[in-house]
Amino acid sequence: MSRLIVNQIQGDAVSKQIEIPTGHKLKVPGTPLQIITATTGIGTATLFTFNGAARLGCVGAAITPKFTNSKILITGFVHGFINSAAQGGLGLELVSHPTTTFDDGSSVASATQLFAHEDTMFLNGQQLMGNMPFQYEHSPGSTATIHYSVAVSENNLYANGTSQINWSNGTTGGRSKIVLTEIAQ
Repeated sequence: MSRLIVNQIQGDAVSKQIEIPTGHKLKVPGTPLQIITATTGIGTATLFTFNGAARLGCVGAAITPKFTNSKILITGFVHGFINSAAQGGLGLELVSHPTTTFDDGSSVASATQLFAHEDTMFLNGQQLMGNMPFQYEHSPGSTATIHYSVAVSENNLYANGTSQINWSNGTTGGRSKIVLTEIAQ
C-alpha cells in the first residue's frame, strides 16, 4: 500500500472538486458516511397495547456499514402512553439481529441485547404521554447488514391494556423514530 503525504489537495481550476473514481472510497475520520431513518406510527392508529407481554419491538431499521471499523450512532425516540392509577413505568432496550427488524409489536426474544431495559417513563397515578429518547453507539466490526430495533417493556404493576405505544385517538397520535448514522473512524 502506498502513502501520500501532502499539505493540501485541491480540485481543478474549473470545477474546484476532487473526484473519487467509482468503486473507490474516501474515508475522513469522524464524518457521517450514511444516515438511515425509520418511523413507526401513522398518527391514526395505536401500534400496540400491552397485554402482559414484555420486550416488544416498536421501531427499527437496518444498515450496511461501509467499513468494518465504523461506529453506528443510534438515536431516536419512542412515543408512549400510560393510563393507570398505579405506579410503574415503560422501559426501552436496544437489540440487534442479522436478518430481522422488530417494529410491529413482535417479541425480540431472538435478538441480541445491546443495552438493557431502562425505565424511561415513570408514572405515579393517572395518565402520562410522551416521547422516550434513546442514544447508543455501537461498533459492529463488520460490513454485514445489521438490524437495530428498540423494544419496550412494561413493568408488572399495570393491568393489561393500560399502556400503549404510538397512542392514537383515531385522528391524531404519536410516532416513534430511529436514526442510524454510520461514522467513519
